[in-house]
Amino acid sequence: MTRRRIVAAARHLFATRGYAATSVERIASEADVSIQTVYNSVGSKQAILTALQELVDEAGNVPATQRAIAASGDPHEVISLTARLRRHLMEGAGDIVAFTQAAAGGDADVAAVYVEGQARSRQGATRVIERLAALGALRHDLDADAATDVAYALLHHNVWTRLVDECAWSADEAERWYADLLSRELLGRDA
Repeated sequence: MTRRRIVAAARHLFATRGYAATSVERIASEADVSIQTVYNSVGSKQAILTALQELVDEAGNVPATQRAIAASGDPHEVISLTARLRRHLMEGAGDIVAFTQAAAGGDADVAAVYVEGQARSRQGATRVIERLAALGALRHDLDADAATDVAYALLHHNVWTRLVDECAWSADEAERWYADLLSRELLGRDA
């Protein structure tokens, strides 16, 4: 319970004040615990940030969605699940991705956390493409590597942020757009 309170306090502060401007002392104050409790329960600021990255998968229901993608025999369902996963990730953890990206340029430890998150995102795109390939549904002019590049690029969190936050699209509109675009760019005519 204490760990969750500390992580929630850090999340709020990182999102509103920024990672660099937030001290462990401020996190402790926000969580109503001692500084030593922060270190004992979670650790340093980087450890707190790593704990927050674990929430990204939880917020997006990533393991369950990956299992559904792997089990699906319908390429259009695979695409729909992928678009829904992007939505759930951004709705549930977009703030974590945003403040990690923002802080990555000024802190090598944060940059490592951000790079790891992007590697996990690429792995997710790879699994989607592997499933579509196994179903014989990929466009014939795209090899698996190129298809993974396309999916990884289109599913980048900045695309969602631009559409929803900057262009004022609804989450439903963005999810539909993702499903349509991914279908056009990845699926062959036979699918």
